[in-house]
Amino acid sequence: MNLTYCLGINWDNSQLLVIETFSPILGLILSINLFTIFLLLIFEKNAKSIIFFTSITSTFLMFILAIYGYKIFLKNEICSFQLIWTIPIISYFDYSIIFGVDSLSLCFVILTTFMLPICIFAAEYTKKDYKLFIIYILIIELSLILTFISIDLFLFYISFEIVLIPMFLIILNWGTRSRKLLAAYYLFIYTLIGSFFLLAALIWIYLITGTTKFEIILYMNKELIAGAKGIMFLCLLIPFGIKLPIFPLHLWLTEAHVEAPTVGSILLASLLLKLGGYGLLRFLFFISMNCYQYNHFLYAISIAGIIFGSIATIRQIDLKRAIAYSSIAHMNVIAVAIFSLTQQGWQGALYMMIGHAFVSSAMFFCVGILYNRHHTRMIRYFGGLVQSMPLYSILFFLFTIANMSFPGTCNFIGEFLIFLGIADSLAVKEPFILLIFSGFGIILSAIYSIYLLNRILFGTWKTIYISKFTDVTLTEFMILFIFASLIIIFGINSELINWVEFRMPIIK
Repeated sequence: MNLTYCLGINWDNSQLLVIETFSPILGLILSINLFTIFLLLIFEKNAKSIIFFTSITSTFLMFILAIYGYKIFLKNEICSFQLIWTIPIISYFDYSIIFGVDSLSLCFVILTTFMLPICIFAAEYTKKDYKLFIIYILIIELSLILTFISIDLFLFYISFEIVLIPMFLIILNWGTRSRKLLAAYYLFIYTLIGSFFLLAALIWIYLITGTTKFEIILYMNKELIAGAKGIMFLCLLIPFGIKLPIFPLHLWLTEAHVEAPTVGSILLASLLLKLGGYGLLRFLFFISMNCYQYNHFLYAISIAGIIFGSIATIRQIDLKRAIAYSSIAHMNVIAVAIFSLTQQGWQGALYMMIGHAFVSSAMFFCVGILYNRHHTRMIRYFGGLVQSMPLYSILFFLFTIANMSFPGTCNFIGEFLIFLGIADSLAVKEPFILLIFSGFGIILSAIYSIYLLNRILFGTWKTIYISKFTDVTLTEFMILFIFASLIIIFGINSELINWVEFRMPIIK
């Protein structure tokens, strides 16, 4: 096996080739976020309109800055960290905090800054302590951005784990049912267990390399990478597998989704789950050799997750729990793609993560619309919504067929690239068998999607249970329209994320 970088730099090359572009953009994004948090602390709790205007303006400004950073990034055709921003904090030890982005992390920064204004709009239904709720959302954004732009491994670890705290508090304080305490502690315990393994892995990397700077570690020789044995592989797989989540580390996700408020579910589906995929893609240069060795085990648990998630979706009577289980199936499809160790598989995994962020967020928001009107998510209480909520039904139909990767939607391109990656994978001796089992998940996704549509939109109008049906409001329509537009745009234009480079070893 010959391990090379996407730019053709050999692992044997000891010269560190780094082209850095210094820019204050990342510092501005972080500063705006922190300034907004401190500003909201000054406002009165009852000043909801001022809090909303301030938070939506700052989050939209951060998104504009992220897009501007993307424009600067594309000017340099290099596969390295750019937009470098340094904070010297301990001059005596010559230590400084360094932030920067490569194409992979910049993609997730843009996704994060895009989703947060939508979450602010979706939080209008929050009645209990609106100010604190918005502050927690902004802290989550800050932690996510820090995770994606941290070049220092231990700063990455700290920000990776800090995301847990505000999400734990959101579920605990704004959860919808009595099981919210159980869901919050599921999230806490699973993440805490994963953090121990991740910390052990990062300490191991530091002891071997003598540095915590990711860019330096990235260009270490192949003997160092080959030294990552099975224990090291597990220490990286478990924390990122919990966040993704892969089977059987998924138990926390369904409880967290069901008990979280609508905005919490949107944040979980669109951003927090992507931390697992991002971590696996980021650290594949350490675990690729082990992926090749344990590929049968990795594929087995991923396919088990696809089939389990799909079958569990069919059996659900709670609408939100059904969408949560379908997310588990999709995340395990992404795991199969990552473990295929092919460029097509990684590109498909990234495309599907972005598509899943749009589709699942839209579906959870649709569930929130029904729950805010009728205070129930039981599927048996709904039916024939196409007669009373036609606009809602059209949009929900689009999101559901996108969830089953219908051609013309973003998930279709992701799954198509994933299956190309599996077929081209050298990490499995019989890719055809793997394609059959993975393809079975497509059949199951069509089954549970059509079954769900039939129970919610069609059939008898069950006015005996719910007498008042109102279609979507202007704000709800605008949020759903944005998601629908992106799903179609990404579904018909597969070139939108081709600028993302994967700086991991490729098996040849």
